[in-house]
Amino acid sequence: MGMHSLGTVTLAALLIPVSTAAQSPLPRIEKAIQSQLSQGQFMGAVLIARNGRVILGKGYGKANLEWGVPNSLDTRFRLASMTKT
Repeated sequence: MGMHSLGTVTLAALLIPVSTAAQSPLPRIEKAIQSQLSQGQFMGAVLIARNGRVILGKGYGKANLEWGVPNSLDTRFRLASMTKT
């Protein structure tokens, strides 16, 4: 299958310390995600919420490389044996 069979990864949680100041952590988070994307290390969806409010929700990369289908928040990911008890 080669290079075109990159697995998709769902980023379930991204924990970045946030100061109590009003400064938003989003630029730092998005920079980290873009770095991983540019290196071919990540394709998936990111959802970050604080106090019940979504502060970042976005799909990155391709859900299907062959057909060029982009990831979105509605993309369904195959978890294979990870969901077996």
